[in-house]
Amino acid sequence: WAEWLDEESAIFLAQRESESVFFRIEAPEWTPRELRSMRLAVNPAWYPKFTVLNKNPLEVAFSAQNNATPSEIWVAALENTSNNTAPVTAFNAELKQELDVPRLEFFEWTNTRGERLTGYLEGLENLGDKPCPLVVHVHGGPTSSVRTTYLSSLGSLLACQGYLVFYPNYTGSVGRGLAFAESNRGDLGGQDFRDIVSGVEAVRANYNVDPERVYLEGGSYGGFMAMWAATQTDVFAAIAALFGVSDWLSFHGTSNLSDWDEIHLAESPYKYTRYDAFSPIRHVGGVNTPILLLHGKEDPYVPIGQSLQFYRALSDLGREVKLVVYPREGHGFTEKPHVKDAYTRVSEWFRTHTRKPRDSENNRTG
Repeated sequence: WAEWLDEESAIFLAQRESESVFFRIEAPEWTPRELRSMRLAVNPAWYPKFTVLNKNPLEVAFSAQNNATPSEIWVAALENTSNNTAPVTAFNAELKQELDVPRLEFFEWTNTRGERLTGYLEGLENLGDKPCPLVVHVHGGPTSSVRTTYLSSLGSLLACQGYLVFYPNYTGSVGRGLAFAESNRGDLGGQDFRDIVSGVEAVRANYNVDPERVYLEGGSYGGFMAMWAATQTDVFAAIAALFGVSDWLSFHGTSNLSDWDEIHLAESPYKYTRYDAFSPIRHVGGVNTPILLLHGKEDPYVPIGQSLQFYRALSDLGREVKLVVYPREGHGFTEKPHVKDAYTRVSEWFRTHTRKPRDSENNRTG
């Protein structure tokens, strides 16, 4: 998001890992100059927005939140950074007093390529002498990221129920520059999946995690990754895939996202190589993990057929799978009874599954 100050200068807002950063650009070089960085999620949506209140001195207003403060209106001076940035409203003060929010902390690890990656851990207060169950939340996009928001829906609910929740910002996430955001193109389920697995290993190495109660859930691209994980590894006790992609070729023919798959798989759908290689349904024979599939019946982006196909394949093979279809819902659930039902089902799915010894004890993460 950008705002012109005059004909020769503008300010814009960008994300740098966990920070929201304001920059200024000026003619004729148009080289970005950093003004101020804040560990806040500014209007955490696809396109963070702000409003210029004053141009001299430069001052902006925006909606923002972090793990300790629900969404409020904030005002920030961009040229005098010694001034503290603070919310100027208290619309959610009562909510803040009523809720005991799980603790969210920054987490770093090194992936299989030796690269430093970042993410978050929520529910650290649940750790103790007894091993703690772990849930991995895989964000969608994949050109997106997890940020320091006040509660994160399903993940925060699970943290409140005693889980440690891991939010990895894997290869292809935003906040690390354009090259990093595009580096998983042609490799969906490759390095990004290995990043998630290496992140789980790092969490287990640093915290007292129960190895028999490690779970994974995600929606949209995170739903694809959940299906993909079920075909690639046995480390998870159970998996929940929300409106995910199981077959890239049929996705190409039915989704209204036009050429999304061609861009991200970096291949023609009629060449088949990557479309087959990275489609979970082509690897269902390797699934041993119980998987819950949740999908909206009217989803135009990832049509319901993606979950139906995966359910049919796993059922035919005698695997443990459950499918729930929500009427009237599109890409994501909006009706409150459906949201409550979906979250309850995921919670119960994890609560009732513990990893059991399998015929092939392996970690198929290649």
